[in-house]
Amino acid sequence: MASSSSFCYHSSYNAVAAVAITLLLFVFGDAADDAPKLDPSCAKDVQLVKMKQWVDGNVVNSGYGGMSAMFGAQFPKEVGQSPKSPLVFANPRDCCVPPITKLLVGSVTLCQRGTCDFTTKAAIAQAAGAVAVLVINESDDLFSMECSNSSRVDISIPVAMISKTAGDDLDNELTSGKKVELSIYAPTRPLLDYSVAVLWLMAVGTVICASTWADITAADCDERYNELSPKVSPYNAISTSKYHT
Repeated sequence: MASSSSFCYHSSYNAVAAVAITLLLFVFGDAADDAPKLDPSCAKDVQLVKMKQWVDGNVVNSGYGGMSAMFGAQFPKEVGQSPKSPLVFANPRDCCVPPITKLLVGSVTLCQRGTCDFTTKAAIAQAAGAVAVLVINESDDLFSMECSNSSRVDISIPVAMISKTAGDDLDNELTSGKKVELSIYAPTRPLLDYSVAVLWLMAVGTVICASTWADITAADCDERYNELSPKVSPYNAISTSKYHT
């Protein structure tokens, strides 16, 4: 019976240990991922950006947004700090070779994803006079664009990725002959990331529940052990004693 009780104790504490080890691996894994390995020019803070849009001079509430690259300049935090600039689609559209026109000067340049890396697109648009670059993704997913290697890049304009849906809508407006202008900015996010707070609370709750469960199961094991343990009666004591006399 002692082995049954010992098994209950070990099972409960093994569960707690497993949860604790998992949390430690999660924390150390994040710390390893966050370790600076890139050149500072390729390790900029990622911003979630918004766009104020005008079509033929009228404000349009498109609700489009994007995600900034890990290179290039930061977007301003206030819409009033962001210049109102014309939107132009690069020619060629992938922004992988210098444009054949000078329409990009002073513009927000649209580039299609693919063919070359993101830093090449940004460098070519910057050399052509663009004030910002929007890269249209091949899907509606967004991610932070990275440098192709860890070496330094000289990108001094802000760069962001937008979804395929947003890019297609902007493309349709441009190809229909409309004048599109944008102000791109990145509002300040709250210091507390609520998703991280929720994950932390879930982790703490898991440890507390595991510890409580260990106490409950240990008490239950003790109770069953006591119920099943043989009881020594006076008769057994008497009958046993005569064999020692």
